Amino acid sequence: MARLRKWVVHPFLLAAYAALAFFAHNLGQLEPKDIVRPLAASLALSLVLLVLMRLILRDWGRGALAASLVTLLVLSYGHAYDGLKVFGVSGATIVRHRYLLPATLLVAAIGVAAVSRIRSTQVWTPTLTAIGIFALVGPLALIAEFYVPMALWSLGEGAGTRGCRLQPGPVRPDVYLIVLDAYERDDVLQEVRGYDNSWFLEQLEAMGFYIARGSLSNYAFTRFSIPSVLNSAYVEEFPERFGPAPSRVQQLIDKISDNSLRHELECIGYSTVAFETGVNWTEWRDADYYLQRGQGDGDGYNPLGELSRPEFSFLNTTLARAVLDAWHQVDQAGGISAPDPRDDHRERILFVLDQLKQVASLPSPKLVFAHIVSPHPPYVFGSTGEDVRQGQFETESDNRNSDAYTRQIDYLNKEIVEVLGYVLQHSDTPPVIVVMGDHGWTYASDEARLSILNVYYLPEGTDGLYPTMTPVNTFRLVMDRYFGGDFGLLPDKSYYSTHEDDFNLRLVPNTWPRNGDTSRP
Repeated sequence: MARLRKWVVHPFLLAAYAALAFFAHNLGQLEPKDIVRPLAASLALSLVLLVLMRLILRDWGRGALAASLVTLLVLSYGHAYDGLKVFGVSGATIVRHRYLLPATLLVAAIGVAAVSRIRSTQVWTPTLTAIGIFALVGPLALIAEFYVPMALWSLGEGAGTRGCRLQPGPVRPDVYLIVLDAYERDDVLQEVRGYDNSWFLEQLEAMGFYIARGSLSNYAFTRFSIPSVLNSAYVEEFPERFGPAPSRVQQLIDKISDNSLRHELECIGYSTVAFETGVNWTEWRDADYYLQRGQGDGDGYNPLGELSRPEFSFLNTTLARAVLDAWHQVDQAGGISAPDPRDDHRERILFVLDQLKQVASLPSPKLVFAHIVSPHPPYVFGSTGEDVRQGQFETESDNRNSDAYTRQIDYLNKEIVEVLGYVLQHSDTPPVIVVMGDHGWTYASDEARLSILNVYYLPEGTDGLYPTMTPVNTFRLVMDRYFGGDFGLLPDKSYYSTHEDDFNLRLVPNTWPRNGDTSRP
């Protein structure tokens, strides 16, 4: 304690906590590099505030106390803003920065004035330092729990060998898997959102696609559903992949790039094609053709360049939220354009849609994997592809958000029809194409959340397909039919879980249709 009294480090500890807690809360969603600049900026902020408060209060101890107070207020402002909206403190009126920001500044001023009257900081300094140290233990422990078991598992895994289960036939079709994130089934779109998706489905049927009109995803979240479809297995059956949480999340999503479909097709001479997604853990960066904007492994990370989406997310937890929201309002009114990470998201989707057309000309046979993070928010497209700015729907009602979601579907439908038509026309051998949602978007019911778009183009016809087919069986059928596999079909099961307890999987029955035959062939 005597040593703690001499060191006024608690502003830096509290600043580091804000950044590390943000990273720990998003483990599996972010890469370590994503926290470098938020952490550096937080520490720099605390240093500036410490020096400033020292000059104002003429004492390092009181200056550090004031700096810690202001640091906490600045770095927690966005959390407070969102929390007040969630709990409806303002009643029917959405919380406004015009009220919260002055209140925060007033609290800071009163706090600094109170600190200036403290005669001695001998008790405060070691107490806040101890609090800062103990606060850091939580996020650091979560980060260690996440990465250490994964590193140990990787060290002990060894190269290993896996045999090929497929036999290449005389014709090896290209295989496309296009995942449209959070694309709901047509009946759910109609019932929940009043949206008629029949034009899109009719266009697909005219091109020869089979629509599994009663399909459910096997899981409610991307990190479960994509590993499941790519490995043709339920995730709870993955061997040696479920250690203590949260490291098992990373172990699970490792199966997105290291998956059985890719292995089996590479084993018989297929090349792989993948795209940047903006979600680092769904990117196959080691694919034979990894298509991204620009060149080089360092794309998307410039220490002094534009802010990334994770960095914007962190800024939105701080006092910068008020500044950014105000800037976006000016932008929408025709003023100076605000920085918007959604611009990057929009450009990425446009890039992938364009490149999907070009992929048909790459040498065959090939496996093409495209995870397009849309119609999942953020909303960046209107019905005709017009730009939608960031602030337009953030404070709107659920109905307005629902309209934005369906307008994004409007645009995607037109683009996907064009892409699929181009691929079919320019493929030397008729390809296998699967277009699916990885989960729904509404929470109207557990079943609605799991209801997905799920369509197939199989060159030899629709035998073996059925309305309630789930993604886990997609490539079991494809590998058996086209590559001499002996996988067979699994029972179609769908599981719902929550963000708070995502491994607590609850079986959800498929009630589609209200009448009619759902039997498998």
